[in-house]
Order: sequence, then C-alpha cells, then structure tokens
Amino acid sequence: MNDDAPASAPSLTDAGQTLAGEDVSEVAVDHSTDGGGSRFEPVVDGGLIEDNWPVFAGEVQRRYPSDALYLPFSDGQMAHWKNIMNTVEEKPDPVFMKVGASTFAGPGVLHCLDNPEIISLMSEAQAEAITHFSAGDAGGGSPFDRASLAVMSGRTAGWAISGTPSPLTQEIEAIDPQMALVEYGTNDMNMGLTHASAMWGFYDNLNALTESLMAQNILPVLHTIRHRADSLMAGQWVPTYNGIIRGLAQKHQVPFIDQYNALAVLSDDGLVGDGVHASTLASNPCDFTDSGMAYGTNRRNETTLKWMADYFQDWQDGASPAESLPLIPNLGDHEQPIGIDGFPFYHVGNTADSTTSEINTYDACDRDIDESGPEVVYEFNLSAPTAMRLLIFSDPGGDVDIHLLEAPFDGDACLARAHRQLEGTLAPGTYRLVADSYVSGDGAQSGSYLLVALECAMGDESCDDPF
Repeated sequence: MNDDAPASAPSLTDAGQTLAGEDVSEVAVDHSTDGGGSRFEPVVDGGLIEDNWPVFAGEVQRRYPSDALYLPFSDGQMAHWKNIMNTVEEKPDPVFMKVGASTFAGPGVLHCLDNPEIISLMSEAQAEAITHFSAGDAGGGSPFDRASLAVMSGRTAGWAISGTPSPLTQEIEAIDPQMALVEYGTNDMNMGLTHASAMWGFYDNLNALTESLMAQNILPVLHTIRHRADSLMAGQWVPTYNGIIRGLAQKHQVPFIDQYNALAVLSDDGLVGDGVHASTLASNPCDFTDSGMAYGTNRRNETTLKWMADYFQDWQDGASPAESLPLIPNLGDHEQPIGIDGFPFYHVGNTADSTTSEINTYDACDRDIDESGPEVVYEFNLSAPTAMRLLIFSDPGGDVDIHLLEAPFDGDACLARAHRQLEGTLAPGTYRLVADSYVSGDGAQSGSYLLVALECAMGDESCDDPF
C-alpha cells in the first residue's frame, strides 16, 4: 500500500477494489440500451437531443468559467429544455433525482429543506424554488427527503449505470424526474492502479451517465467533488477530476455546481477528521447564518439552493447570466489557432470538421506515428515557469492525439506527444497544442474529443520534470 492508498481507502471504493495493485472490475461499458428505452418518444419539433444537442453546429461554443460557483442556463439552453418539457406526451412532475455516493446518502444534504419552518427563513426566491420542487410526487414524497435508489455510499459513476436495470434506471422509473443532481469522482479516483489511470474510466462512465440522462429528457446538473485531505496525492488530483467534470458540463452544455470552491473558503475545506466527508451543523444542516455557514454541508446546501432558485427564476423569466459567457471558436488552424487565455481550459473539438492537415509527422517526438489526418490548433502564453497537465478524451470512433509544440510550431519543434496525457513543467514562452488525428490502415481516425488543460496542483511531483 502506498501514500495515495491509505488505510481508509477501501471505504472509498466499491467492494473488492483498491487503488493499489488490483485489476479494476468496474469498467466503462456499452450503455446504449441501459434501462430498456426512453421514457418518452423523441421530440420531433426541434427538440430531438440527438440532432440538436449540444449546439456546436455553428462556429463557436460557450466557455464555462473556472471561477463560477454554479452556472444555470443560457437562453438557448433554456429554450431547448422548455421545448422538450412542453412537447413530451407526459410532462413529468417538477421533481429531481439524486445520483451519487455518500454525499447524497446521509440525512444532512438537502433533506432539511423539506421543512416549513426552514422555508419560512429563506429568501422569497429560495422559498419559491423549494415549493416548486416539493410540489411533485417523488415516489410518494418530496425529492429533498427521498432516499434515492441511485445513491449508495462508496460507489462510483460506473455503478450507477451498471446492471439490468441499473440503479439510475430504477430511480428514474420510480420518480420520473425532470432533472438529476449528479456527483461522482471521490470514489472513482481509487478505481485504478493510480489516480491517473482511473480518470479514463471515470470520464467514460460519467459521460455515459450524462448522455443517458439527456437521452431520456432529464437535465443533468453535474457537481464537482470536495477536496480530499485523507491523502496528499489524492488531494493533488482532485482539481484534475474536477476539470473533467467541468469539461463534461461544457461538452454537453448542462448546468454545474462547484462544491469544491464553495467549500474551499472554510477551515479544513469544510471537512471532518477523515479528510473526505463534509462537516455538518448537526442541529440544522440548513442553517445559513454565519454560524451554520462555517460547516461544509451547510454551505453545500446553500450553494445548491441558490442554483435551484436561479434555475427556477430563469425558467419563469427566460433571462440568464450565462448569456454573458465568453464564446470561443470550435476550430483553430495554424494561421488562427484557438487562443487559450487562462487555465483551467476546456474545449470540445472535432477533427472531422477541420480542413487543416499541415503536420503529418512529429519528427522531434516520434517519426514513426502517422498523424496525417485533420488537426485542431491551440495557442497559449506563459509568463512564468508552469507545471501543466494536458488531457485529451477521444469519443468512440475517433483516435485524436495531443501534441505540444514550441516555435516554429512544426513537427520538428515537438516537445511532447501522447495518446491522451501529457504532464510536466514549461518555461515562460509561447506554445501550441495540436489535437491531431491518428491514421491507421483504415484511414484517418478523426472524431470529437474533449481537451482539458490545467495547472498541476502545488507539490504534484508527477509534473516536476521539464517538457
């Protein structure tokens, strides 16, 4: 057992699985038939998700800011989901489902909001949101107080979508929700030989879970995970996993709630002694006064309620601060690369849409690999030495590799390349990333991908070596 697999680690994983040394039995699987079909017939009049969502058919996409605690909707997103809810034959009750592990398993998270005395202390907008979501039938009760079938301590995103029927499907069939509050990552980090090896299965599973919800006309609301203080290495990897979560939210243009930064202002990051779970004011987890907001669960509940209040108001009014989000191009070439203006940075690209293919081999890195397929180009500047982690997640059907270049930005100026992960320290200067399509005997393996570029956490030794 090593430093990032402490004695408490088995409690953070599914039965029989640990971070160190064992094969992982829970892997990404084909979920295309999970749950036995959609609840509704596909929306015909402009709302068919497979055709229109995410809306990246144009030349730009909205960049999700790294400093936002939560993001509700843009007007386009709201119109899309309103169209779905108003077109389906059986519009579901205004209820939400909880999908996750220990965060949602205990009585402290959200349960206390289903209380008339608590509601009377809330702002008008917050009280309206609670009343709205409490009005629906969540299996005979309130969604705030319901024990979800898609929640179990120590579980992962892969667990939620595995089995026939899966826990996700069981909860959907039980309460027929409009939306799903989703939080995974803490346990998923321990599902590989290392935190690095575990993140690929985590991406596949959380992506499949998100797509499954959307295909059933359920709005996913993705949550980032809390800090981890049970292991120095695990704590250093949490921002990377949160980058994947936020990147997936941007990929699918769905809301997210950043619980990591919401709790980061608290002493010990709002955690109890085990370094994993959030502290709670036991007498009232919904005490949002100064005394209550010193606890992690209380602050988490307030952040979620603020998002719900904004969501409900946006649903009624159609206005959203998300309209002011920066727009970034979908494609970049060697003449006009996509500018990376800060980190973390997320981008949804598709080399199949690119007409650029100037670099066929990256001789300075590996001359034997054929990368003559289409490519997408990014550029960024560093004013100081920076430890970087660069990740690319290719969607099924494609094989897009990542390449780091210095001037003059050609194959002979390649600093590093990888199938999906680069990490190391860069000197000040201007650099380019090229997402390039691998070419096999079957031709160019072009396709869609998610790029995640972020600075490594302080002390992360895996990023110490220079590129």
